[in-house]
Amino acid sequence: MLKYFWAVTRNSVFLAFYNKTEEADYVSHFTEIRSRKKNLKAERSEGGQAPMLSVGGWLQLYSPRNIKEKSLADSLQVDWRNGTDDVVALFLTEEEAVACWHENDPLQMKPCDPRWHRQTKEVLARISNDHPCFHITTWSFAALFPKAELQILLA
Repeated sequence: MLKYFWAVTRNSVFLAFYNKTEEADYVSHFTEIRSRKKNLKAERSEGGQAPMLSVGGWLQLYSPRNIKEKSLADSLQVDWRNGTDDVVALFLTEEEAVACWHENDPLQMKPCDPRWHRQTKEVLARISNDHPCFHITTWSFAALFPKAELQILLA
């Protein structure tokens, strides 16, 4: 089961991670580890926490009000938490994520940038449909890839 991955946006690199504890079945977090924002002085900044993390065009922390309805698609009755800017790419290693972020002009980076489709798809395949904490969104306006492509990838 995937415990963590890195997400690159035009302005930041985020570490998303899952941890099962004795107190809770699952806990998800995302933490900003690098940022281009002028006002951010610390390199590390807490991103928040919630039981579920939607992985799509952006990362979105949320808590479903009915625990049986884990996905955003199942229920609009959720408590929204922190979210990120548009995701450029997902990576399994911090080295790749930081290299992507440092080596590219943010104005040249695109949401779900084709240059990193392979790495992004690797992360999504590792998350799969049965992760207890990370949920891959398939909503057309929020998904990283078209629904049909995601269904094949996650089959």
